[in-house]
Amino acid sequence: LPATAFRIGSAELPDRLKKQREGFAEVLKARRGSNRVVRIAGHADASGSTEVNMSLSQRRAEAVRDYLVSLGADPAMLAPVGVGANAPKNNRDPFAAENRRVEIGRAVPPS
Repeated sequence: LPATAFRIGSAELPDRLKKQREGFAEVLKARRGSNRVVRIAGHADASGSTEVNMSLSQRRAEAVRDYLVSLGADPAMLAPVGVGANAPKNNRDPFAAENRRVEIGRAVPPS
Protein backbone atom coordinates (compact mmCIF):
# COMPACT_ATOMS: atom_id res chain seq x y z
CA LEU A 1 0.00 0.00 0.00
CA PRO A 2 1.26 3.50 -0.69
CA ALA A 3 2.88 5.38 2.16
CA THR A 4 1.44 8.56 3.59
CA ALA A 5 3.58 10.72 5.85
CA PHE A 6 2.73 11.30 9.48
CA ARG A 7 3.37 14.71 11.00
CA ILE A 8 6.69 15.06 12.81
CA GLY A 9 6.44 13.55 16.27
CA SER A 10 2.86 12.35 15.76
CA ALA A 11 1.20 8.95 15.66
CA GLU A 12 -2.18 10.42 14.65
CA LEU A 13 -3.37 8.89 11.39
CA PRO A 14 -3.61 11.41 8.56
CA ASP A 15 -7.01 11.39 6.79
CA ARG A 16 -5.43 10.18 3.56
CA LEU A 17 -3.92 7.21 5.40
CA LYS A 18 -7.32 6.32 6.82
CA LYS A 19 -8.85 6.29 3.36
CA GLN A 20 -6.05 4.05 2.04
CA ARG A 21 -6.60 1.56 4.85
CA GLU A 22 -10.38 1.30 4.55
CA GLY A 23 -10.16 -0.95 1.48
CA PHE A 24 -7.49 -3.03 3.14
CA ALA A 25 -9.74 -3.54 6.18
CA GLU A 26 -12.35 -5.05 3.86
CA VAL A 27 -9.76 -7.51 2.53
CA LEU A 28 -8.78 -8.44 6.08
CA LYS A 29 -12.40 -8.98 7.10
CA ALA A 30 -12.82 -11.41 4.20
CA ARG A 31 -9.80 -13.37 5.40
CA ARG A 32 -10.88 -13.64 9.03
CA GLY A 33 -9.95 -17.03 10.48
CA SER A 34 -7.26 -17.68 7.86
CA ASN A 35 -4.47 -17.95 10.48
CA ARG A 36 -2.48 -15.38 8.52
CA VAL A 37 -0.62 -12.54 10.19
CA VAL A 38 0.02 -9.19 8.54
CA ARG A 39 3.05 -7.18 9.65
CA ILE A 40 2.42 -3.47 10.20
CA ALA A 41 5.79 -1.70 10.30
CA GLY A 42 5.92 1.80 11.74
CA HIS A 43 8.77 4.09 10.69
CA ALA A 44 10.17 7.44 11.82
CA ASP A 45 12.46 10.02 10.30
CA ALA A 46 15.77 10.91 11.94
CA SER A 47 14.47 13.96 13.83
CA GLY A 48 14.39 12.26 17.25
CA SER A 49 16.66 10.11 19.37
CA THR A 50 16.83 6.38 18.70
CA GLU A 51 14.68 5.66 21.76
CA VAL A 52 12.07 8.28 20.87
CA ASN A 53 11.91 7.11 17.24
CA MET A 54 11.44 3.47 18.25
CA SER A 55 8.57 4.38 20.56
CA LEU A 56 6.98 6.72 18.00
CA SER A 57 7.23 4.18 15.19
CA GLN A 58 5.62 1.52 17.42
CA ARG A 59 2.77 3.91 18.25
CA ARG A 60 2.28 4.58 14.54
CA ALA A 61 2.05 0.86 13.78
CA GLU A 62 -0.38 0.39 16.66
CA ALA A 63 -2.50 3.33 15.47
CA VAL A 64 -2.92 1.67 12.07
CA ARG A 65 -3.72 -1.68 13.73
CA ASP A 66 -6.30 -0.03 15.98
CA TYR A 67 -7.90 1.75 13.02
CA LEU A 68 -8.12 -1.49 11.02
CA VAL A 69 -9.65 -3.25 14.03
CA SER A 70 -12.20 -0.42 14.40
CA LEU A 71 -13.24 -1.20 10.82
CA GLY A 72 -13.77 -4.88 11.60
CA ALA A 73 -10.35 -6.48 11.03
CA ASP A 74 -9.38 -9.35 13.33
CA PRO A 75 -6.70 -8.09 15.78
CA ALA A 76 -5.13 -11.56 15.84
CA MET A 77 -4.21 -11.07 12.17
CA LEU A 78 -2.24 -7.86 12.80
CA ALA A 79 1.32 -7.60 14.14
CA PRO A 80 2.42 -3.99 14.73
CA VAL A 81 6.19 -3.47 14.85
CA GLY A 82 8.17 -0.26 15.32
CA VAL A 83 11.46 -0.03 13.41
CA GLY A 84 12.38 3.55 14.28
CA ALA A 85 14.48 5.40 11.71
CA ASN A 86 16.43 2.26 10.77
CA ALA A 87 14.89 1.74 7.32
CA PRO A 88 14.38 5.13 5.66
CA LYS A 89 12.49 5.25 2.38
CA ASN A 90 14.60 8.26 1.40
CA ASN A 91 18.24 7.50 2.24
CA ARG A 92 19.45 10.82 0.87
CA ASP A 93 17.36 12.81 3.33
CA PRO A 94 16.86 11.04 6.67
CA PHE A 95 14.49 13.85 7.73
CA ALA A 96 12.22 13.51 4.65
CA ALA A 97 8.46 13.23 5.15
CA GLU A 98 8.28 9.88 3.34
CA ASN A 99 10.35 8.35 6.14
CA ARG A 100 7.48 9.00 8.59
CA ARG A 101 5.24 6.18 7.47
CA VAL A 102 3.63 2.82 8.14
CA GLU A 103 4.04 -0.07 5.72
CA ILE A 104 1.85 -3.13 5.68
CA GLY A 105 3.68 -6.26 4.68
CA ARG A 106 2.50 -9.45 3.11
CA ALA A 107 0.44 -11.90 5.06
CA VAL A 108 2.53 -14.77 6.34
CA PRO A 109 1.58 -17.97 8.10
CA PRO A 110 2.02 -17.76 11.88
CA SER A 111 5.13 -19.40 13.30
